[in-house]
Amino acid sequence: MPEEQKKLQKENDSGFTKPFFIHFQKVINYPYTSEKAESLQKLNQYVFLVDKSANKKMIQQEIQRRFNVKVKSVNIILERKKPKHFGNRFRKGPLIKKAIVSLKTGEKINISPTK
Repeated sequence: MPEEQKKLQKENDSGFTKPFFIHFQKVINYPYTSEKAESLQKLNQYVFLVDKSANKKMIQQEIQRRFNVKVKSVNIILERKKPKHFGNRFRKGPLIKKAIVSLKTGEKINISPTK
């Protein structure tokens, strides 16, 4: 078992003995951009698409490590994308997991798209 997975297993104090096999760099996929996400940025909240197996604690640690900010709270939303119709066939959209991260006052993340 690699050293990172051993550390994760030791840090887990919730009584959950199964080790986490997710690498910290894969917790956050990318920032989610929409009209609502942009309006939340004015309230010091940022939306990210995250891995399906990530929990609030992992997301908080990764945001603090990657962007060097202090996180106030993390809320998670599970939702399906729009269903698709292919002729007479119906297919459900994939399940995505979004995290709304609230930062402490005075903190800011620069997520502007670079061109």
